[in-house]
Amino acid sequence: MTLASNIAHIRRAHQNCCLTDSYEDEGCGLDVRGLESHITTIHGSNYQANHRWQGRLCDRIIIGESGDGFVCAVEFKGGNSIDMSVAIEQIQRGLELATSMLPGQQPEKWYPLLLYSGHNGKREQKMLMRNKVTYKGKKERVDRLNCGASLLNYLERN
Repeated sequence: MTLASNIAHIRRAHQNCCLTDSYEDEGCGLDVRGLESHITTIHGSNYQANHRWQGRLCDRIIIGESGDGFVCAVEFKGGNSIDMSVAIEQIQRGLELATSMLPGQQPEKWYPLLLYSGHNGKREQKMLMRNKVTYKGKKERVDRLNCGASLLNYLERN
């Protein structure tokens, strides 16, 4: 099964329950201008409400169709305080969901993203540096972006 056919299947299976074109939660958002027609996005909370999914799940799982494709697991955190270990866990679970939704054809490029408007204390910075998430057997640190960041600009830099 190709990536395009996997994404088409995801759209058909989840069009009435879990797909979203909203990229904002908790007063924090991600700018997806320039990518709207090239991405399919699962709303994490809606997925949990409509399917059996144990544990925490990130806010959005974005699957990109351009080029060889990409996956983003995105957690939004507005406000001034954050439990970094929970946010990292939610992102990891989003990557696990992406893996299960894309059997046989998974994009090589993947981006674990935390969008946060508050200040990272030393403890939170250390957690981001030490704790990695895994996708397809590869480990990476979660990238922290400011709320309102452009996904297109981020992808062009990475």
